[in-house]
Amino acid sequence: MPNKKLKKIYLDKEITRCELCGSTFILSWHHRHKRRFYNLNKEALADFNQTILLCARCHDRLEKDKEETRETFKRLRGDEDIIADNSSVR
Repeated sequence: MPNKKLKKIYLDKEITRCELCGSTFILSWHHRHKRRFYNLNKEALADFNQTILLCARCHDRLEKDKEETRETFKRLRGDEDIIADNSSVR
């Protein structure tokens, strides 16, 4: 159900394009952390502050660059992060 929740959140915020380049081609949510980080907090998968909407090209680029991911989330979503006992998973 995270996808349904995220879709509603993003539509309500009128975010319907890649947040980096504006493309509408093959959009998906990129998470702040790798999915295994959310194993103890599955609800965070549908948290707006844990995701950004990206096209396939931008998603691939961020997937390969941890520092760019961190900087992008800081710029688009601020420093807010989930509070969980997952620090060893990063």
